[in-house]
Amino acid sequence: MKSLLRWIPWFRTARDWGATGMTAAVAGRARRTLATAAILAVVLGGAVLFLRGRPEKAPSPSPSAADARDAILESGPAEAAFPPAPVVREAIFETAAASESDPEEREATEAMGALEVRVVDPWDRLVESAEIRARRLDVSDAEPILHPRGERTFDLPLGVPHRIDVLTHLCFEPAVREPVYAEWGTVTVQLASRCARISGRVVEAETGETLSYAQLAYKAERGSGGASGGSGAFDLLVPAGDLRLVAGAAERETAIGKFRLGSGEWLRDVEIPLAKVPRVVVEGRVLDAGGSPVIGAKVTFGTVTEARTEFSSAESREVLGKTRTGDSGSFEVSVPAGTAVLHVEAAGFEPSGPISFEVRGSREEVEITLARGGRLRIRGIRADGSAVAPTEITVRREAEVMLRARGGYVERAVLRAKVSGSARVYSMGRESLGTERAAVDREKYLTIEGVPLGEYLVVVTAGAFKGEAMAFLPAVETVVVDVPVAESRDGK
Repeated sequence: MKSLLRWIPWFRTARDWGATGMTAAVAGRARRTLATAAILAVVLGGAVLFLRGRPEKAPSPSPSAADARDAILESGPAEAAFPPAPVVREAIFETAAASESDPEEREATEAMGALEVRVVDPWDRLVESAEIRARRLDVSDAEPILHPRGERTFDLPLGVPHRIDVLTHLCFEPAVREPVYAEWGTVTVQLASRCARISGRVVEAETGETLSYAQLAYKAERGSGGASGGSGAFDLLVPAGDLRLVAGAAERETAIGKFRLGSGEWLRDVEIPLAKVPRVVVEGRVLDAGGSPVIGAKVTFGTVTEARTEFSSAESREVLGKTRTGDSGSFEVSVPAGTAVLHVEAAGFEPSGPISFEVRGSREEVEITLARGGRLRIRGIRADGSAVAPTEITVRREAEVMLRARGGYVERAVLRAKVSGSARVYSMGRESLGTERAAVDREKYLTIEGVPLGEYLVVVTAGAFKGEAMAFLPAVETVVVDVPVAESRDGK
């Protein structure tokens, strides 16, 4: 019994120790369980975030707690283990999808801006006639925007790079400018030259004053051309290479200059002096077919200026003045030596038309004989008796067209005047369309003066109506012709 009692304290001590150890074991086990749960929570949360950021990959099996713990310890903090790269890729995908959207929808959502394209030549002069195209560069198959020549402002999307193409005169190389943006507001495209430029003025040799209304003609290896103007100054784009420049003006001698110009070269401040030509006095008489003087005939006189090369020529007629014949049918005018032009008309006679002849000496004589002519008053008459104004009249003698009136003017195909004297006549052209007007009066007649005497077929066109009738001029008088007209069929 005593021996049993002796073991009781030891038993109590062992019991106390066992209880304490069990308590510590339970507490340790609890702490380990909580740590494991925390680790699993972190791993599962990270897996969820990873799966949301990478929807294209299938979820992988959950790692063990120890593996997840080791991975976290090796990779560092959680934010370093899960970088925001998937967010950037999603933005790229959204941008690509937007670029592949319908062009109309894309254009509707884009902010627009106005871009002015200035096209200048190598000398900074604005080129108005350029053809300009704009094409966006971010779309491979974008259609170019083309404006008519002369328009230079484009409505383009902001922030989008564009390419500008320019095509213009053959004297300039096509040009490209890229990239350009609407935000710039204005962009300048400068062209490269294939030609040369020559500028200057035509002056009087005696005073150095600028000559107005001078004519120029040029001939080069790769082309020819000409120019004229009221200021006397010239500014020409010409083919590069050897150039022959010819200048002339009324009552002035012709001047010829030779130059050699390179592409893009500008020969400026060129002065071409023209000396006065000597004047010639022309004494003339105007007679009828019987040799009697025609009193009061109107004589218009002028000159012809020519700028000629071996391959081309530029001709200009200038009226110098007008005079009338006296009691003996005579007149006297002063014209520059060279080519003179006379035009004579009188009531009751056919007009002479332009008579050109050469005058070289100090005094020339010319005698002009006019043929007698009458007057025709012509209109159209419909079947109901109403009058209609002619829009075109043709007067024929057999197969020959003698006169044609249209557009308010008269064209004469036959000139019956005769010219004699010391002046050498070399041409008698058709009646000028600009000197003889033909207007319809209140009774819808169109009157033609100076019609040669004889019998004619008169054809009248009045809108959709057409007809013809015979007319006879036996003497110097006025003949009225009413031409029956009917609506034409099939344009005949």
